[in-house]
Amino acid sequence: MDADAFLKQVRPGSQRSRLAPFLVEIRKLRDAGCTLEQVVEFLAKNGVTITVAGLSVYLLRQAAKDEPAKGRKKVSRAKLGQ
Repeated sequence: MDADAFLKQVRPGSQRSRLAPFLVEIRKLRDAGCTLEQVVEFLAKNGVTITVAGLSVYLLRQAAKDEPAKGRKKVSRAKLGQ
């Protein structure tokens, strides 16, 4: 079996995070002062199971993506909790 035949039989996995559809709402909650625990609770009510640590890592990665490509600074965890 070659790759083309295999691709006809399977659906490739998505590279998009399950949190991506909620990013605007997550940021809104954080800007309003919600804790990571409260955001995890919000996500659970919307059918998304994630740990506080997993959410923290996701937010750090998103913050790094938002930084300009040149001269990127490392985003501290304290900055995310503003």
